[in-house]
Amino acid sequence: MHFDAPLIVQTTLATVMQAQQRLAEHLWWGGASANSTTIPSLLEQEITLLVQVANGEIERETAGVARYFEIKGVLDDLCRLLWQAPLSTAPVIPAEFWTQPGIGAVCGAVLAWLDADDLITITEAAQLLYPDAALVGSNVATQRVIRLIASGKLHEYTASAELAPNPRHRRRVKRSEVLLLCNIVHAEDAV
Repeated sequence: MHFDAPLIVQTTLATVMQAQQRLAEHLWWGGASANSTTIPSLLEQEITLLVQVANGEIERETAGVARYFEIKGVLDDLCRLLWQAPLSTAPVIPAEFWTQPGIGAVCGAVLAWLDADDLITITEAAQLLYPDAALVGSNVATQRVIRLIASGKLHEYTASAELAPNPRHRRRVKRSEVLLLCNIVHAEDAV
């Protein structure tokens, strides 16, 4: 196999430059540095919107479809800025990012806001995954779900304080992810 160096150099530089341009567009507003103007950069505006969602200032039930997709797009865009390498097709986001203090926790709260209809408690996940938990013990089934979260097979979300006043009961997982695991877990139990 023979590689065309000039073509590879050209396409790689173009890809890296596109990523840099996307970042520059988010950091500057109208070509001026965000520090030299009172107009916030696009990135500042996007982060402010995500913080408003995380703080409960925008209600999911009244947001409307267009607002929902705007917020989803902003979250996707920010995750690409933070985690996508220039030559990759999708951002590689570590599981622990969503619960890290600061922007990680904000993004995790926004993700929970977006997926609110699909989130269930750890106990509900244990009941779906291990319907015979009465035989095993519900605490054992719950601990198995927690191990699935720790191993990265399930993603953890945090419910709002309004939904779950007790902080110990705020842990959530996606029902859709749990249902995908149901067949695998039941097949392993049958063996």
